[in-house]
Amino acid sequence: MSDISNYTKAEDLVERIVNLGSSLEALNIFRSNQKLLRDWKFILPSDKGIMPGLCVNRSFKNNAVVRSLFSSERVVVFDQKTISEMEKGKSEFAIDFSLSLDTMMFSYVENYIRDPSRADSIRISDVMQFIASPEVSIDAIPYLQENMHNLLYGSRFQKYKVYKNVLSYEIIRSIDKRHLTLTKEIRSIISRKQRRRNAIELISNNEKLYMQSNKEDDFRYSQKMMYCIIIKIVIIHMKYGHQTVAERMLKLMEFLDEEIGYITAREMLLAPEYFQRGHNLKFFGKIQKGREDIFSNLENMAWDMWHIRQCEKGISKRVSEPYRYFFSALLTQDNRFIEVIDICSLDAAIIKPNGTLQPVHSKNVFDTVFKDQPAYIVARARGFYSNGSRRKREMRRDGKLGKIIENYNTMSLRLEKDLSIICKIEQRQVIEPNHAICRFLDL
Repeated sequence: MSDISNYTKAEDLVERIVNLGSSLEALNIFRSNQKLLRDWKFILPSDKGIMPGLCVNRSFKNNAVVRSLFSSERVVVFDQKTISEMEKGKSEFAIDFSLSLDTMMFSYVENYIRDPSRADSIRISDVMQFIASPEVSIDAIPYLQENMHNLLYGSRFQKYKVYKNVLSYEIIRSIDKRHLTLTKEIRSIISRKQRRRNAIELISNNEKLYMQSNKEDDFRYSQKMMYCIIIKIVIIHMKYGHQTVAERMLKLMEFLDEEIGYITAREMLLAPEYFQRGHNLKFFGKIQKGREDIFSNLENMAWDMWHIRQCEKGISKRVSEPYRYFFSALLTQDNRFIEVIDICSLDAAIIKPNGTLQPVHSKNVFDTVFKDQPAYIVARARGFYSNGSRRKREMRRDGKLGKIIENYNTMSLRLEKDLSIICKIEQRQVIEPNHAICRFLDL
């Protein structure tokens, strides 16, 4: 049997496994087809499964929460190595885990570092005890990537601010927990000199990655893409509010198919919630006609969606022994962001043989939006997922990343113009850098 035929058969088995709803039945299918599924990894919900590190749905005072990407607190994982060990008796392995702070939570933590006696610092004292745990690994990369534009093109003040915040991250990542428990004060277990060295190295490495990356999943590409999609969702909602949710979803799917080149899963879950609830969906609460800050709010929303996407991608991260799986989570106090994380929650995650992730979300638009729609509308919607449509989207994505990024930059300007007309506001001015890229080490 050819490799293509084997892969197609494996995909059919994967679809059966994720739709079973029973981890025991899924395990039996895997065991019966180990030859076909030997390079696949499965993470499925299970009440009797493992807790993926500390990335469970944990709550603190003052509404702060740790949110994992999974709808269930426990999961079962299996792959060829794990199953082989289980059949010999038991399987034991370590799980790698990281935690990302959203911008709001980071500002609170930074204030605590400066002055733990402040009122807002006292309110997150339990969060600081959690962060200081040796088992918790804080990831500074999302903050750094979100602020890379300021680092490369910003003023000296903006560059210095990024540097200072990365230094704060180095403190957060090395808190002396015993000292914190006794005094409520933050101090690091590593020297100031080492923290500075770590911060500069982290910034330098990420700057190089930003400038040299030519991969499709580079964060410049994905964040700009998400920004375009969110603007389009708002345009459709404001311009075609008289149409049904299903009709507006078809317009979004046409845009994703023809102009983006992807039918993006998370935005397909988010859009119908917005179309149905409007401003009652808190995530879009600040997106209103006449507001001059609409584009900065949309930019921040795109970064929020990017953070969720990065956490999803982290599941497929290659880990080395003793670790076998990697899980990440978000620490936030932003109710709007929490709402979106829950909308985009995962029922399961499949790691394909090539290392890419196949997320299985808790909701499906065909079970919600298109469930009771006329047959011709359902047929149009399903047509976007046909093999022919997928091939056409692949043809539109010609693989030249530079061209794709430029297309998204141009697209965002066009969409901003369309939305500014609808909202009766001025289109924001784009400030292009008029100087050579200034390396951080030139500060």
